[in-house]
Amino acid sequence: MKRHRPLLCCYDCLALCRALVFGGDTLTATDVAVLLGRMDLGTLAAIKQQPPQHDLEAAWNQIQTMLARLVDNMKTSRGAVPVVVVGGGAKLCGEQLAGAQCVVRPEHEDVANAVGAAIPQVRGCSAFCIRIGSHCDGAPIHYIV
Repeated sequence: MKRHRPLLCCYDCLALCRALVFGGDTLTATDVAVLLGRMDLGTLAAIKQQPPQHDLEAAWNQIQTMLARLVDNMKTSRGAVPVVVVGGGAKLCGEQLAGAQCVVRPEHEDVANAVGAAIPQVRGCSAFCIRIGSHCDGAPIHYIV
C-alpha cells in the first residue's frame, strides 16, 4: 500500500491560494487588511465583489480582539507589556492592542520568518545582543541571540 506524506500548509499558503486579492474565493484576514489600506499585497483588481466597509471594519476589530486575547494568554503578569510583532502576520496587528503597553515593529520585521527559517540551515554557535525596538517610553529593547 502506497503511503502519502501529509500535506503541510500554513497561513501564508492559505492566503496565497484562497485570498480574494490573489484571485481566490475566500475572504481572509489578508484581504481585510488590504481592503482597509493597512497592507499592500496582491491586487485589488482580482476582487470581483468587495465586502461592505462596515463588514471589513467588524472583521478588523475581531482580528484585533483575537490578537489581544492571544497576548493576554501568553503574558506572565497582568500588567500591560510591550508587544513585538514580526513576520508577514505583523501587518494584521494594529498600531495599538488592548492589554499591550505598545506595539513594537523592529526594522526589517517583515522578513523575520525568512531569517527564522534559514537559521536551521546554518551550523555553529554565536551569541550577540541586538536592538529590536524601543519601549513605549523610548528605552531600547534588546534581545540576546
